[in-house]
Order: sequence, then structure tokens, then C-alpha cells
Amino acid sequence: MHKFIFILSLLPVLVFGQNFRYQKEINGVQSKWHKIQLDKEILSVIKDDFSDLRIFELTPENDTLTVPYFIETPKSGAIEKGLNFRILNQSKNDDDYFITFEAKNDLKINEIHLSFDEENYNYLLNLEGSQDQKEWFSILEDYRILSIRNKLTDYKFNTLSFPLSLYKYYRVKVKNAEKLNIKSVKILQVENIPDQYIESKTKFKTTNSKNKTTEIEINLGKRVPVSKLELIFNEDEAFYRAIKIQYLLDSVKTEKGYYYNYGNLSRSYASSYESSVYKFETVFTNKLKVIIQNNDNQALKVKSVKTFNLNYEAIARFNGLESTYFLKYGNAKIKAPIYDIVNFKNDIPKELTSLKLSKVKDLQNPVNNDSLFNNKIWLWLIMLVIIALLAYSSFGMLKKK
Repeated sequence: MHKFIFILSLLPVLVFGQNFRYQKEINGVQSKWHKIQLDKEILSVIKDDFSDLRIFELTPENDTLTVPYFIETPKSGAIEKGLNFRILNQSKNDDDYFITFEAKNDLKINEIHLSFDEENYNYLLNLEGSQDQKEWFSILEDYRILSIRNKLTDYKFNTLSFPLSLYKYYRVKVKNAEKLNIKSVKILQVENIPDQYIESKTKFKTTNSKNKTTEIEINLGKRVPVSKLELIFNEDEAFYRAIKIQYLLDSVKTEKGYYYNYGNLSRSYASSYESSVYKFETVFTNKLKVIIQNNDNQALKVKSVKTFNLNYEAIARFNGLESTYFLKYGNAKIKAPIYDIVNFKNDIPKELTSLKLSKVKDLQNPVNNDSLFNNKIWLWLIMLVIIALLAYSSFGMLKKK
């Protein structure tokens, strides 16, 4: 009977070990708050919403507790401040068209967004700055702005980007231009938030089809959360092409091989006038496809392809420094946890130490396990022993009666 009680006491441990597929021990807990970077090994198998991730604490008294955490979503984008200005004058000489702006407040700027009523144009321009309209200093030279609109294309590149500048007056000189009708102007100070991306290893294959398209098949290997794509072309001539970015939804094995089902992710343009970098909502996939519409042009030569995923981190509050901690994941049935700390992020220190994780342990693969309790065969054997002991105990009690 004592053996039965001992084995029965192990049941919570058995169930605890079998709920999750994977486990990593957490090392280096030295304070209340820490962060844990979710590596590609975790991201390749975790659920898309991270709901199957848990952190457990094993206390010196062998109590098992959950550790509250939340997933820190990386911030991206830009902080914009607008310059208060007025259009001082618009003028034209024999060859060029001029637009002069007067700044109404002191603000360093690095972007000007120009929008014109004209739908099609291709101009080179200069941007200059001055404090008194007598002496002008060059900021940009031979900078191209472009707008193409027809049945097949709707593309604009009319943002002037330059180093931070502070002047009282700014003058745009559009070369070889007739009178332009300004639709809108924005003059901004743009502070880009540094990207928190991790580059993924990729392999790609380019195929030029008969329907005037180029397809780039991108193999990411493991399933990863893709958030950014960069295409680098080996082209000397100016170009712009409509592109479509797709991601693999699922695949079906047929007699002729695998059939891949792709979903649409983004539509944009590849152009020689700006870098071909595309950011989009994160998708978990192991394959991407880019379809470039060439029309009647020669196919573009793709030099390289880069993909990136965001740097996801778990921010956790730990209890005892003497405890042992484990990160577990890989449970299709479990729902996302609800912890109070998500409502009190302002109370968390800004600087957090990152913890190290051990090698992954597959809790459902007996080959990689050190403990017999992670082996399903042993689990069933122990359950049979428990049933037998229960039957034996019941039989003995009836016999005494």
C-alpha cells in the first residue's frame, strides 16, 4: 500500500511533464525581473499566438508554481514631427520651376513629401537651404521624383529624404519642368525607431515564366515568423515593376509531388529609385513566393534575397532565487494565460538582464530524455500498476469483510 501511495504522489509530476512537447531549463535568475529571448528553435514550433508557452518554477520544497510573463511585441515605425511653414512663392524661368518655403518654427527636418495634381511625371530636382534667401546651401542634387499612373501601374516616389537640416528658408528647384500644381506638402522631422529584426537564413530559386512574370521561391527552412523581406537586384538600368508577395499556407502530397497552397501577403512595387524592402504583418511560414510582373520588359536579375523576423522576448517576474525554472511549449490544446503583470508594464524596470536557456528536451521522445517519466511507455506501465494495486487493495478489503 505504501508503494501505491508513493506512485500516486508522482501523478502530478507525470501529468505536468506530458502536457508540453518541449522543455528548456532557464539559467541565470538573479533578480525579480528578467527577459528571455525566444530563439528560432522555439519560434519554429510554438503556436502563432504564443499561447502554448509557459514558465514553471520548481521550489526547493518541490512545489510547482507558474511564473507570470508576457510577450514583448517589438516596436517599429517612426516618430514624426511636422514643421510649421508657408509656401513663400512659386516661380519659373526658362528651364526650371521653383518652390520656396518659409519655416515658421525652429525644427530640424529630414523629409519633404511633395504631391502634385499631375498623375505622370519624371523630374530631377535640387533642394537648397538658406537663412536669408541671399546665400543658398545645397542639401540634395539631382534627386528624382516619379509618378506613373495607367491601367497597369499606380506608382509614386515623391518623398525627399536628406540629413537633418535647420534653415529659415528651403527652395526646391525642379529641373526642366513646366508649371506644377501643388496638391499637398509635408515637411517633417522623422525619427526612425531602430529595427529589432533578426535575419533568417534563406535559399531562393528564380523562374521566368511564359506569362511575363518572374517567380522567386524563398525557402526559409524551419517555420519562422516573417516580418520583413528585402530584394536586391543586379540591374544597371532604371526599372519599376509591380510585385506580389505570398506565403505558404499548407501543402498536400500528390502522386506528382507536393502541391503548395499560397496566401497573399502584400502587393507593392520593385523600383530602381528606392530600396526594395517590404514590411508586413508577421506570418508564420517556411516558404515565401514573390511574383514580379515584367510586362514586355526583360526579367530582372535577382542578386540576393533576405528575410527577417522580429526579436520576440518574454518578460517574466520570478519569485525565488533558489528555485529551478523551466520554459515549456508545444501544447496544441492549451489556451493563452492571463496574468496581472500585463496591466502594470510601467512598474517593470527598463533595463532587464537576458536569461540563458539550455538545449531543448523533447518530452515525448524517449531517446532524448533522461527521465523515465517523460516516456509514454513507462507512463502506461505505471498507470497499469496503479490500476492493479487499486484492484488488489479493493480485493483485500472485501476478503477481510
